[in-house]
Amino acid sequence: MPYVALTIDLDRDYPVPVSGTLKAASYSPECKPSFTCTIRGLKALSNMLEEISLKVTFFVEARALQHICAHDEALLGVVTKNEVGCHGLDHEDLAGKYTGVPIPPLQQLALIRKATEIISEITGLKPVGFRAPYLSTTPNLGEILRSLDYKYDSSIYSESFKPPHPYLLGCKLFEVPLPLYPLNERKATLYTWTLHEGKRSFDEFKHILDTYIANDDGGLLMISTHAWHFAYRISSNLKLSPRQVQENVSLLYRLIAYLEDKGVSFLPIGEYLKKTNRNI
Repeated sequence: MPYVALTIDLDRDYPVPVSGTLKAASYSPECKPSFTCTIRGLKALSNMLEEISLKVTFFVEARALQHICAHDEALLGVVTKNEVGCHGLDHEDLAGKYTGVPIPPLQQLALIRKATEIISEITGLKPVGFRAPYLSTTPNLGEILRSLDYKYDSSIYSESFKPPHPYLLGCKLFEVPLPLYPLNERKATLYTWTLHEGKRSFDEFKHILDTYIANDDGGLLMISTHAWHFAYRISSNLKLSPRQVQENVSLLYRLIAYLEDKGVSFLPIGEYLKKTNRNI
């Protein structure tokens, strides 16, 4: 039975790195953090997840969670009903790949520890997994996460035609890779932004999923998205109408229904690791 995890990066609206600084901005003329589309997208997602009783993994940016708590505390319920992971404090570029400011190991530790404490305090749940903002990882990240009692990281792509298998890092932390599909000279991720932006058709996405399912040998296929992307279109810098938000949610619902018809089993990442006897 193929296993699929739906993962949702819960962060500020379209986070963009700012050269020379640690904190991410949002893509806007003002270049300041915004959370409006994140909240609108999360509201729409919460209704769908409740309707179909689907458990997912949220990778939560701590600052975004604080904002959600302050402006719409009722939305915390959808997060706490699911598996909670960490996605940084202020969506920092840990490696400095895009900001030009590599964060030293001790500062990385301090930032992730603070994010972990905020997420734990607000949700009452200890984050079990981590996804690096921008998937910008560092050589010492695994050791840092292990020292904070994280069970897995999910920040690395694995290029294959079959669902990737988790593997142990030297620090006894599981790496749970994101799938990367070889597609001619381009590579296809399973982030749903290509559907929301019209870069890939629904049938093309289904073809990629079909290939993964046909080649499944017990790995974990991850489909990933951002809460804000249901309410915002990057290509036109446009905040979407309620109807357009619902259309985006319906696209994800159609993908989920398609996979369920194929007989897959949806579950959060941590549950998959336990089910497949990875001791976490």
